[in-house]
Amino acid sequence: MFDNQTKYLDHAATIRIIIGILFLSILIVDSTLIYQNHKVSGIETHLMNSVQSQTITLNTLCDEVEKAAEDTLYQVVEFSPLINDFTANTVVLLDIGSQLEYRKSTSIDELKQGLEMSQTELLSLVNVVQNKRIEAFINKALIKSRLNKLSDKYRSSLNQIQTASIQNSSSFHDLTFAVLIGSIGLMVLLAAGVHFLLFLPVTSVNKDLTEKINIDLDVKQTHEEKIKIVADKEAQTKSLLKVKSAQVLKLQESLELAIAYSNKTHQDKNLIYFNIANDLSEYIKVMVLQQKIIENQTPLDRNENWVTLTNTITQLNSMAGNYFNQAKNGQNLQQHGEVYLTQLMSEILISMKLVDNVVFEQVSDMPTIHTDINLLKRVLKPYFKLMAQNSKNITINYLAKVDSAFCEIKFLGLQPEFKKQLTLLDEKDLVNFSFEEFKVHMANKAIVERGGKYWMQEDVGKKNVFTIYWPL
Repeated sequence: MFDNQTKYLDHAATIRIIIGILFLSILIVDSTLIYQNHKVSGIETHLMNSVQSQTITLNTLCDEVEKAAEDTLYQVVEFSPLINDFTANTVVLLDIGSQLEYRKSTSIDELKQGLEMSQTELLSLVNVVQNKRIEAFINKALIKSRLNKLSDKYRSSLNQIQTASIQNSSSFHDLTFAVLIGSIGLMVLLAAGVHFLLFLPVTSVNKDLTEKINIDLDVKQTHEEKIKIVADKEAQTKSLLKVKSAQVLKLQESLELAIAYSNKTHQDKNLIYFNIANDLSEYIKVMVLQQKIIENQTPLDRNENWVTLTNTITQLNSMAGNYFNQAKNGQNLQQHGEVYLTQLMSEILISMKLVDNVVFEQVSDMPTIHTDINLLKRVLKPYFKLMAQNSKNITINYLAKVDSAFCEIKFLGLQPEFKKQLTLLDEKDLVNFSFEEFKVHMANKAIVERGGKYWMQEDVGKKNVFTIYWPL
């Protein structure tokens, strides 16, 4: 009977700890929901202000286009500032709408597509009025009608995406309120359960135990035996507490290490996505600058390159947006695994079109490493191409070895042209890069940001050696 009551008290103490942890977890969840609810409210307010600002910009643009269409002198007009503001505001609105989607919504995606389509049609009409002044004046009635129709369509899409986003945020507010009410109810139930199922029974058990001990003490014949029983019990309790404390400290240390590793992995992952998105955005700026140069040189209706360049800019804008969203959502695109470097190098060389007078040759057995395979491929391939383009009638040897947490990859027997080209790329302004040069720049950046390095040096025979120190 005594042992059963003691076990009951031990179990009751464990249950109290578990209930305390549950209370703390509920408070953390509620605090997180309240914070997210406040954040969603702020984003929703931002959306309202952006819609109002875009409406003003749209009205101004439509008024300027109508004036230009009615101009009998066919004066040259420039809508680029308004077009840039209009396009930038649309991008901001789409991004805010995406932030308000706390769950996947097909209707929101469709409304976004409608908004982008309306913008494209409207800007096409604006470009006609800007660049074909005589035709615009002749067909001014048709242009006004078309302009009013497209602007109304854009406003309708704008209002629909605003309404849909507000509905989603309202659903999130309702969910937050429901969870908070449920949490309060659960905490009340837990408190009642603790009182009736733990506190009162434990009090009764303590009382029974006290009576039992008093009875046992009365049975004992001497005071010394009573003291010995109490001392033995106390020593046993202290020993048990020391063991439990050591177990708790060890578990806490393991959890801290796991949390630290998890946070580091998450930060590195988002850093990679963010850098990729930034690089794409920088290259888009270069292409926009080239587009403006073409526009100033030849008329748009006679320049086929302008159409191709515009489509490319649109595709790269979409890619940059996707990378930013992946960085924001923390999606993992890394493909870690075991790879035999000989096989990896062969795959890269097979995918390239090398000239006959340049040969790449492996001079020693290559190790098998564990790394992000796709990233290493993307880093090595631009270097292979740059070596091939700046070499004539030579054989380039390569080898690799693993040193602790790094893999050292070397290319031997390179000609001075490769070293010169690599140095020029480090000094060159980003806006002056060709596409192939830009890929080498991104490879350099990926190595450094991963924690590695690359360098050129001369061997005993005064030949250039290029080394990549790749973190595993």
